[in-house]
Amino acid sequence: MGAGRHGTRLGQPATSTVSRLLADLLAEFLLLETPTAAEGAGARFTAAPIDDYPRHRVAKDSSGRPCLLVSVSAGSTPGPPIVLEHVSLQHDVECRITHPDGRSETGRFTVLRCTQGDPALDEYFLRVCGTILAVVGQQPSDLQVRAAMDRVVELFRAIDAPPRKTVQGLWAELLVIARSRDILAMARAWHSLPGDRYDFSSGTQRVEVKAAMGQVRRHHFQLDQVIPVPGTAVIIASLLVQRAGAGTSVRDLLSEIRSAASAEPPVVLQVDQVTALTLGSGWRQALDEQFDRHFAENSLAFFSAAGIPKPDAALPAGVTEVRFCADLTAVTRLEPGGMRDQGGLLRAILPN
Repeated sequence: MGAGRHGTRLGQPATSTVSRLLADLLAEFLLLETPTAAEGAGARFTAAPIDDYPRHRVAKDSSGRPCLLVSVSAGSTPGPPIVLEHVSLQHDVECRITHPDGRSETGRFTVLRCTQGDPALDEYFLRVCGTILAVVGQQPSDLQVRAAMDRVVELFRAIDAPPRKTVQGLWAELLVIARSRDILAMARAWHSLPGDRYDFSSGTQRVEVKAAMGQVRRHHFQLDQVIPVPGTAVIIASLLVQRAGAGTSVRDLLSEIRSAASAEPPVVLQVDQVTALTLGSGWRQALDEQFDRHFAENSLAFFSAAGIPKPDAALPAGVTEVRFCADLTAVTRLEPGGMRDQGGLLRAILPN
């Protein structure tokens, strides 16, 4: 493996934000020359050290695609290679790096490669790499690297799968997080899978976000969402949304949340994972979908799940998974003061 540039400072302090690290990785990647593929010489990269993570490298392969080389300790147990549509992963690869002044070094790295794509995918890949670096740190254990890379693999596997939820539904959930008084608490409480019963869960509190297009507060529910388990508090966050050519995009909201959560890189990675699982193969177009933020924020209202109009909960034997539509126009709204007094998730979701 050849190295093009060496010693360029990224100017990034160890406590830097994930978003700033992405900008530096992208700039460093663009400065790297594309290596010439040598027949029989194996994979070749140009690489540069990452100043605050000096054991690791940002690299470019002979196809011009970005790569991340994460240094691993000697004697680690290599896992099987993984090849997906857009990325490949190899553990414990011995690499020889030659510097411009003729010096050379040999190291062992976990090699994550973006194997095909376009500028949008390159940026997405490097953004994930920036988060991974912040998660594993400068001297990660073999176990830490494996765990982080497993999450990366699942993330890229997700963007090849069909979408699991509408863009407007995801946008509404992101808006609820971005405008909340405690973005970190809301991001931590966000569901792990798009199909979970509730969008946010913490302790005994649950929040389900519903978004309706247009002017009527009419939402679809599962019956079990509005019949809380005894001892739990369930509220419905209802928004009205409409598309807007100069509105706020999914990408904009993600950027706000990542910036606010940058002190906790695992939370940033979780937000990226949930987004990827939700959008699936439609992520490129969905990231730029725009909605009227002012209209949605002004429409936001909270309701107790117990007060939602619903079918009789006494279902006939054998009947399950009942879904229905309810108009909340005449339903009494929850007062913010009462939600504040309950604390926890119900306080965190309120705006400042």
